[in-house]
Amino acid sequence: MRFTTKQSFLLKMTLSIMVANDAGSYLSSRIPFLGRWDGGFLVSIFPLIYIVVIEWILLSIYLPKQWIVSGLIGCVISASVIGTINYYVSDQNFRMIIQELNIANRLLMGILVSIPHWYILKRNRGYMWVLANGIGWALSGAILNINFYLQANNFVRTIIWEISFIPLGLLISLYLYSYVYKSNEQEVVEDKAM
Repeated sequence: MRFTTKQSFLLKMTLSIMVANDAGSYLSSRIPFLGRWDGGFLVSIFPLIYIVVIEWILLSIYLPKQWIVSGLIGCVISASVIGTINYYVSDQNFRMIIQELNIANRLLMGILVSIPHWYILKRNRGYMWVLANGIGWALSGAILNINFYLQANNFVRTIIWEISFIPLGLLISLYLYSYVYKSNEQEVVEDKAM
């Protein structure tokens, strides 16, 4: 079975985003939290940084030069806001609304991390990048919430953890695919016109 260019691109990017998120989550789980602010900050920033870096590693020849810097700025802004939200929610409310807070935080995290990229992607429908990140992270949070209700073994919980990042990977990959291949088509058309 041969994959098309698009299928191969989506598979590689989705798996890379899943691995990057796992690596970031693993790193953040190894650092002791002093409170809810730094807990929210650390749990958010490491997966985000790993995802921005993997995007840059895989697509640096296609992406704007400012991609990595704007991505890291987005990571810091996003993680700081998530940490602040977690800090200001009282302990009693935090326990009662943890599933809803998880989805809302992930939606906000996806939107905030992608806003700096939006500025450099404006002419390439940058709003779609923001939308893909927001929806992808929110879907990831919604799928992860299944683990709150399951009385299952660790294997099943791990499978759900991994599956939860497929929508994020696919949505981000679909935008990046259209960005890479539309940009190349425009360059070819411009070259032929000259």
